[in-house]
Parts: sequence; C-alpha cells; structure tokens
Amino acid sequence: PEVRTRDLEEKARGYEAKAWLEEKLNNAEVVYIKTDIKTDKYGRTLGEFFINGDQKSLNEQMVDEGLAVIYE
Repeated sequence: PEVRTRDLEEKARGYEAKAWLEEKLNNAEVVYIKTDIKTDKYGRTLGEFFINGDQKSLNEQMVDEGLAVIYE
C-alpha cells in the first residue's frame, strides 16, 4: 500500500506497513540489503532487507503479514 494516495484506506495501510518496517529496522542489530540495483517505475531502488541473520527477508515477512503484496 502507498502513503501517497487519495485513497484513505490504502493510505492507512501504507502508514501501518511503514511503521512496522521502521520498528523492525530501528531495533535490528544488523541490517543487510541485497540489491541488484534495479529501480521501479517511480525511480525507487529495489532490494531485499534482512536483519539479524534471518533467512527470511523483511520483504517476505511483510507479504506474509498482509502489509505488502508482490508486484511484478
């Protein structure tokens, strides 16, 4: 979900996802970012985030928790 939208429900979900991610990253001891330097259509760098040696990325965790969807 995006926070820059006029859809108030999507905006609320976007802020929830943002808060979840900020909490995970702020409390992590180690953050590893795996990226192949691709960008999306908005110019944002795409990558996978891993914390504290976890095998499952934060990206996957967000999808599992309903905070993100896979976009192809």
